[in-house]
Amino acid sequence: MYEELEILLRRLCFSVKVAGRKVLRDFDITPSQFDMLQKLFFKGEMRLTDLSEELGITKGTASGIIKRLVDYGYVKKVKSQVDKRVYNLSITDEGRKVIEEVINKRVEYIRNIFSVFDESKKKSFLEQLKQLTNIIENK
Repeated sequence: MYEELEILLRRLCFSVKVAGRKVLRDFDITPSQFDMLQKLFFKGEMRLTDLSEELGITKGTASGIIKRLVDYGYVKKVKSQVDKRVYNLSITDEGRKVIEEVINKRVEYIRNIFSVFDESKKKSFLEQLKQLTNIIENK
């Protein structure tokens, strides 16, 4: 049962991710760049070290990705108020547009695939997902 659940969740997550990433072609950024941009969108301003740790990549790899995002105008470097030697990274308005378009595409995709269910099944599924999310986040 749990193996089947893992397979189904993985397939569902992958299909939602693919639907959202189709938008990335319009912005000419890679999935790795998008992951970093998304992290800044949801977490807010961060140091490069913290960002690389969150994503499980080396600081050198993160640095190269950030450089391209800065060049594209999706991320900006801001001197830390605490330590002037340190730069924090934050998402720009242009970067926010990328994330918002991908999220909108994902929501549209989810709306389409869930259209086969009636409202009560959708609400029940949503409540169950909320419960699971709460369990995961409180561990």
